[in-house]
Amino acid sequence: MIEKIENKGMLFSIILRSNYKFKGGTKFVTPDQSQMQLGLIKRDKNQEINVHYHNEQIRTINKTSETLIIKKGEVVVDFFDFDKQLFNSVTLFEGDIILLLEGGHGFKFLKDSEIVEIKQGPFFEGKDKVYE
Repeated sequence: MIEKIENKGMLFSIILRSNYKFKGGTKFVTPDQSQMQLGLIKRDKNQEINVHYHNEQIRTINKTSETLIIKKGEVVVDFFDFDKQLFNSVTLFEGDIILLLEGGHGFKFLKDSEIVEIKQGPFFEGKDKVYE
């Protein structure tokens, strides 16, 4: 299953549950204009993707998006709007993937957990995050 967390018409997050199945090919679950892209690739044995290179592009990134992969455990994610109000909470389980695009978020660990985090860089200590 793919879940979209939205608030007031804005996409805050996409969750790709571990049980999600798709037919095949390449599928992006994010809008083309999203600053972080989340895609799925499924190919059969002996298929190939041709060698390719990515062209240099000038991109303006004005905020940090994060992708988290829950390798182990159980984690509650609380979502906050731009007025710092909690508007949703979801529980993530082993194998789930979440893309955090907008707003604020907090985490509660219900079990011992391990998470892989992927985000744009470089990271600027003291400038990239504001804690409440």
